[in-house]
Amino acid sequence: MHIDDTPAPTGATIRRTDRAAAKLPTIEAILRGAGLPEAPPPQKETPPRERIPLKIASATQCADVEPPETATLLGDHWLFRGGWNALIGPTGQGKTSISAQMGALWGLGFAAFGIKPNGKLRVMLVQVENDDADLHEMMRGILSEIDATDEERKLLHENFVVVTPQRPTPDLFASDGEITELIVDRKPDLVILDSLYKWTPKGNAADSEGLFHTIDQTLLPLAKARNFGLLASHHMGRTEVLRIANGESNALSDLYSGAGGMFVADNARGTLLLLPDGEEPGQYVLRGAKRKTRLGWRDEEGTKIFEKHLRWAEGRIGWNEVDEATAARRKHESDSRKADKKHAKKQEHVLWAIEQAGGGDGEFTQRDRVIAAAKRTGGPIPGGMSDKLVRDEIEVMDGRLLRTERRKNANNREAVWVRIHKP
Repeated sequence: MHIDDTPAPTGATIRRTDRAAAKLPTIEAILRGAGLPEAPPPQKETPPRERIPLKIASATQCADVEPPETATLLGDHWLFRGGWNALIGPTGQGKTSISAQMGALWGLGFAAFGIKPNGKLRVMLVQVENDDADLHEMMRGILSEIDATDEERKLLHENFVVVTPQRPTPDLFASDGEITELIVDRKPDLVILDSLYKWTPKGNAADSEGLFHTIDQTLLPLAKARNFGLLASHHMGRTEVLRIANGESNALSDLYSGAGGMFVADNARGTLLLLPDGEEPGQYVLRGAKRKTRLGWRDEEGTKIFEKHLRWAEGRIGWNEVDEATAARRKHESDSRKADKKHAKKQEHVLWAIEQAGGGDGEFTQRDRVIAAAKRTGGPIPGGMSDKLVRDEIEVMDGRLLRTERRKNANNREAVWVRIHKP
């Protein structure tokens, strides 16, 4: 076969012969035609699974072998080496500054708001939110608030370090990460991480998968390998913020207050909540949630307590604990506000139920219909109200927000009728 490879003149169309345009056979087809076996497809090499060490002990060994005293870091084994706890609160409430003040006090071997350290701890605060000016103002205020002496400042120079990377990424805590190298070098007892969500792959506080990767796959293995404890500040879920604002929180809902669903509630060994205490700015309550009995908090009579009332320092960044009498007064005021909010919510639900039962235009409607409507979902109280609660609330509201009267219904039986009172 001859193929004319003489260059075509400029502007001419190059035409291929039918032979050149024909599809050439593949190597596999040639091999099949010759009766030879085809080349096997390339096999991907599967890396061997990482072997995970197991620690095995009998029940009697668990009972008889005392753990080392140094295993406990804070409280009555509230936080220990190789574990992590969370400080949870709404955004902008001072989680960074209170964490820094706690770290400074624990670095000196002092209790921070009643939480005692196991000796003078070496503390590393890892943060990215505050610039040099913020850190200067915060640490100057905290050192003034705790009234650190010259000797104590020297000790803090060794025991408390603030680490600020250029940007947050969980890779910093990988085996070859820069912060891991710093941990290996400084050997901290406690690492305070601010804020947890910034160290997830997506930077999302509600990303439970990202939280799992950052905590379970990165930080906890590092904490166990390097023998330190982790205290991470974390944002509160929006639902729980609203629940607390409406006075509807309780000890059970406190356990699930961290953003990220079940992961933080189940995975963190212990949790603390930092919450506004009333309407006055600068008043807060530090509340134990998970593992709260191990905080070691007691009142003057030795009774276990699970809340500490705090306030901002005056004229500087810092925190101080209020006296017991003030704390009792603030707790009473807080309980009263919660009760008032619950009462207002029940009244709102009853008025909604009257409208649902046909009494929205100032017309009387039968109380039994109101009770049935109040059981429905979708009102101000999502789960509805019980019969007794509705009857009791109607009695309380009668004469102010409602008018009631007794008269016969369609079955000629005496019944209570209700309408909304519009003065």
